Amino acid sequence: MGDFNATEGNPALKFLGRKGTAIQVVEGFGGLVETYDALHAGEKKCGTLQFWMSDPNRQWKVDHILISKGGEVLELAILRTGEPCLSDHFPVTARVRFPEVVK
Repeated sequence: MGDFNATEGNPALKFLGRKGTAIQVVEGFGGLVETYDALHAGEKKCGTLQFWMSDPNRQWKVDHILISKGGEVLELAILRTGEPCLSDHFPVTARVRFPEVVK
């Protein structure tokens, strides 16, 4: 998770999500799930980088929480409240549940 400074179209994020990329496939790596997309697929107002601007049309989603496939996203939020903004990025939070591993 973190400030990738990369939007969804970036080749590195495409590789991590295994969404059609020219980067060579790594054997055994099935890709990760972007938690925001798991709960809000297609949502357009999902910007996290806002450069201290209040215009939602001038925001880019560059902060991501990625989880292994099989994990369940229970909650996800982009925290857009609070003044003053302490960063040019809005914080992203997620609550996830992973399947129990039986040994």
